[in-house]
Amino acid sequence: MSYDFLFQKANRYYVEGALEQAEQLCRIILETAPDNPDVLNMLGLIAQAKGFPNEAIDCFYKALKTTTDKLPLYFSLAVSLASSGRLHEAMAAYQKVLTIKPDLKEAHNNLGGLYERLDRPQEALAEYQTALDIDKNYLEAAVNIASLNQDKNKLQQLAQNNPNTSLPLYYLARLEAKDQNTKGALEHIKEAVVKADAAAEVFLLAGEIFLQAGNKTAAADAFRHTLSFNPKSVPALINLGVYENDEKLLKEALDIEPDNAEAHADYANLLYKQKRTLEALEEYRKAVVLRPDLPELSNNLGLILKDIGEYEQALDLFLDAFMKNRKIKEFSINLAETLVLWHQKNPEQATKIADDWARVAPDNSFAVHTSNAFHGISVPENDIKYAEELFDAFAPSYEKTMKDIKYAALNKIKELNISFRGNVLDLGCGTGLAGKNFHNAQNTFTGVDISQNMINLAYTTASYDKLIKQDIITYLQQNNLKYDIILLIDVLDYVYDFESVVKNANKASLVFTIENAAAEIVSLSPTASGRYQHNPAYIEKILLNAGYTSIKKYPLVLRQENGEDIAGTLFFTE
Repeated sequence: MSYDFLFQKANRYYVEGALEQAEQLCRIILETAPDNPDVLNMLGLIAQAKGFPNEAIDCFYKALKTTTDKLPLYFSLAVSLASSGRLHEAMAAYQKVLTIKPDLKEAHNNLGGLYERLDRPQEALAEYQTALDIDKNYLEAAVNIASLNQDKNKLQQLAQNNPNTSLPLYYLARLEAKDQNTKGALEHIKEAVVKADAAAEVFLLAGEIFLQAGNKTAAADAFRHTLSFNPKSVPALINLGVYENDEKLLKEALDIEPDNAEAHADYANLLYKQKRTLEALEEYRKAVVLRPDLPELSNNLGLILKDIGEYEQALDLFLDAFMKNRKIKEFSINLAETLVLWHQKNPEQATKIADDWARVAPDNSFAVHTSNAFHGISVPENDIKYAEELFDAFAPSYEKTMKDIKYAALNKIKELNISFRGNVLDLGCGTGLAGKNFHNAQNTFTGVDISQNMINLAYTTASYDKLIKQDIITYLQQNNLKYDIILLIDVLDYVYDFESVVKNANKASLVFTIENAAAEIVSLSPTASGRYQHNPAYIEKILLNAGYTSIKKYPLVLRQENGEDIAGTLFFTE
């Protein structure tokens, strides 16, 4: 069987998309003709089609050594070099193409794309314009010019004039997504994906826009379409792997791009959820090494180290994340929580770190609150700001956390069968758990909370007749209102001035919890965690002085913290 016959058969397989069969025949020919440029070129094109640009590059370079027809090889080489991120080498290859054929519009257009990727917009525009000058109907160059100029009107015009292609719509959607106009981006990408020429890039962008819109199901479907066109699309593999919790897809993405920090981080998240902590730790470390500039990676690595008790290392990472982006509250919360844990083991060092943090970030309520707590100091103004910011961040996960820590106060109140009649004031109402449990036809419920995010969630329960965002002490002082019952469930842990609460309660029945202080504490004491513990006898004395005569106390385990029971007391006055 002649080489020519085998090569024609391989070429036929390649055209039909049977890449494995084409490659097999090419390798048979190479066994006896290892320098055949046509076969090497085809192997390069096959590797390119299969998503292996580095293999393709090797084949094209070998072919260039033995052929005189260099133009198509240089062009294919440039495509593969660009695909593998070797942008300057790709530019040199396109320049060689243009020395052979100066009027090749595709080379000018692609060269413009490389300049754009290198953030050299003027040179990019010049190359795009040269391509358009060569062919005034060259749609891709026209679209690239409009996109680079962020000219949405021109892209709209190109879309109307070219109704059978997705290209202008794709770039319109990309611009709208960049401008955070999700509605506009969705409109254009939905139109683009139904076009006959919609390819992997279009579906990939569709998936990203659906994610931006919060439609994870539609996003996953778009990523599946992406992979049907390009099984080696790393962003699609990562996103679909995250959505489906599919370890295989994430590992496949890493096989293709071992240095992809996002893939390492998402794989680490998956391992962490599966409680494969040490494996997750290793993946996060790889991600941080690859992208030390991303504070989210330092934060996530810190969370794992915190969970396994490596508090010093965790603190370094949380501080690193905080210094890189001080606006993200999660970093401050994680730093504060870990300092409290470290304070239990090494109070001197934890206090020094907290004090240093407060010095460099005096406007950060978490830093100031933590430092104050370690010194046993209360600053009401900062405490209020701290509580607002803490519970705004805490709101989405509040109810799940209450279940996780086995918070028991509501069940204890139910067990006592307290009758909630008349006007009920729920101070520190949170997400509305008390309203959901105790609002009935015999009462009206008013909720007050310092956190707007908590108030927003309480609204969704439809259990409150009125909801007010305000500090509870301020609300009581400014509103001389008569309530039949006032609830403070898991609230006094954050309130220094219980006497003000009682003074402004207007003799309403009170139902509230405290965290018990140690026996040697005669009144109240701030803890290293920033909460207050109260002596039950001190609380009872305040109630008696205010004229309450029927005071009932019920000891209970409030919750679990780091595996330990937290002792508390439920008070009920009539």
